[in-house]
Amino acid sequence: MAQQRSVGPLFSLAGGATVSWSISFGVGVDAGIVTAAPNIVDDVLGVVQLQAQNQGLGATSDSKNFYTVDIHNPGTQPVAHNLNLQNWL
Repeated sequence: MAQQRSVGPLFSLAGGATVSWSISFGVGVDAGIVTAAPNIVDDVLGVVQLQAQNQGLGATSDSKNFYTVDIHNPGTQPVAHNLNLQNWL
């Protein structure tokens, strides 16, 4: 099982907003179970929270699997983040 930290570009998510992320590992690669979680990477003042929602799996006609997750910011201030991933590769 592999764990990858701080994957992808930093993204500032506004308070009350939700962003969708898509993760893939290449054509013909099935990573099994993939769990994605937000990675809050900068120093924050006070308390912030991001929620991972709607984990999913999709496939394309060219045998490429992709994994999806929605990250929601239930707070009022923007939060910069990228992803932490755990998978069976």
